[in-house]
Amino acid sequence: MKESTSASIDADKKNLAHNSTWAIAGTLLSRLSGIVRTFVVNATFGANTTLDAFNAAFRFPNSLRDLFADGALSAAFVKVLVDISAEGDQAIRELIAITAGFFLFVTLLLAAIAVVFAKPFMTLIGGHEFIARGGQDLAAFLFQILIFYLPITMLNAIAMGVLSLKGDLFRAMNGSIFLSVGMIIGAVFIASLFKYLHLIPVLGLTIGAMLGALFQFFYQIYPLKAWNLLVLPNFNPRCWYHYKPLRTILALMSPRLLGQGALVLALMVNTFFAIQVGQGALTYVATTVIIIQVPIGLFGVSTGFAALPLLSAAFNDNHRERFNYLLNQSLATANWLSLFTLILLSLLIVPLYFIFFQHGKITFHDTIQNSIAICAYGIGIFFAASGKILLNVLYAINATKQIIYNSFVYLIVNVSLTALLTPHFGLIGLGISFATATAIDCWLNYIVVHLKLKQKFELSSFSTTNFINFFLLGLLAYVVGITGVLLCLHFWMYFALTITSAVLIVVIVGFALLLIFITLCLCFGSEQLQKVIRKLLYKYRSDN
Repeated sequence: MKESTSASIDADKKNLAHNSTWAIAGTLLSRLSGIVRTFVVNATFGANTTLDAFNAAFRFPNSLRDLFADGALSAAFVKVLVDISAEGDQAIRELIAITAGFFLFVTLLLAAIAVVFAKPFMTLIGGHEFIARGGQDLAAFLFQILIFYLPITMLNAIAMGVLSLKGDLFRAMNGSIFLSVGMIIGAVFIASLFKYLHLIPVLGLTIGAMLGALFQFFYQIYPLKAWNLLVLPNFNPRCWYHYKPLRTILALMSPRLLGQGALVLALMVNTFFAIQVGQGALTYVATTVIIIQVPIGLFGVSTGFAALPLLSAAFNDNHRERFNYLLNQSLATANWLSLFTLILLSLLIVPLYFIFFQHGKITFHDTIQNSIAICAYGIGIFFAASGKILLNVLYAINATKQIIYNSFVYLIVNVSLTALLTPHFGLIGLGISFATATAIDCWLNYIVVHLKLKQKFELSSFSTTNFINFFLLGLLAYVVGITGVLLCLHFWMYFALTITSAVLIVVIVGFALLLIFITLCLCFGSEQLQKVIRKLLYKYRSDN
């Protein structure tokens, strides 16, 4: 029995490493494309009311992506797909057809309702100043188009689930590249054409975003044809009603659906206060979210997505050692990588932003303001990355009801702190509010997972040392983020940067930080991370 368990753990080590590597690689390309997209869009339009209107319109359809591509549907669908895959391809095809038909109908209905109520919705989050600047009417118009991003994203989520089952995690996680490419084409070419035709240029960016989402869909469903899993959606309500796996998916999703309502309310409040900070503030926040989503996606979303099938199997098989190994290795790796990223951003964000973003209509004032926002919001990287992994664990152990409670706690904390801090501290207040609400959400997940696993396995998956380390690392994240804010306000603001000096600072300080990080990881890091680093170092030595 011990030999069998040991062999299973060894197999899971290889599978987790393989899955995580390809998921991280795909996510890296996807998120980096988002950085390039943001650079092009910001440089083309500038941090002004027009781009604030686009970000206000796109923020809500894009945020609901978390419900589908990175969240409830994706996780629930993968879990049911893993369970049903033993019944053969016909059962998989039926699951795909019925799930796609039901959710396509629901999301199209939501989109149609949103089109009707677009203007009242934007009135709630705009404020008088935004209306006076002409932002509200433009945002409502763009929102009526961009809301149809939601049905396309839903179909992409189902395709991602099938790709995950088949082991093609690279394609599953890199599809957002096409959204970025579409938006870049929209900003550079379609917007220029619209300007020449005396139409609204930002409408070109909107059309580019929708084309990009469609390109992603075709890219991700292409392999399904080779696997004979490409089927048309089933729109028969009788089939929906009598199909038990769909009810299972809805049951798994329902806590997240209720919780998502709280998150949308929090997003509305945050958007309102961001607009009140002043012109361009919402663009700074949108840019910040794109940047911090890179490490969150790499270390949280991709790792959790890769580990979910393995965690579900280990939990169902009652293999405590396998489950504990997968969970602790995933969390430890995410903690180390996210904290290093936060340190890097806090110390070097201004020269990095200066190099990559201060072009076109973006000024040094924009660089400082956006860097402040990145450092404040960046505190949440540590907690969001861990929280994404723990969220997948909740799905694996069938404890999704906790998501409802967490979401409402997140709403209360985020809204309260935002209303309290933003009028006095602006972007810093918005960032601290987000980070603190994310930290509390993460800790709630951590405690629930600890209690559920202790009940299941009669032994906690987290030792006292795990708890202490996680707490201290979280505290360090706050110190690092606030240090970055202070550097922006009292050092970088008065530093006369040039491209040459910025590049030298990034290369020298970045290289020193990387050496320190590698040394600390090899001494104290997770087993999985140490293996990856040693493999990379061995390959480097072999090549030289």
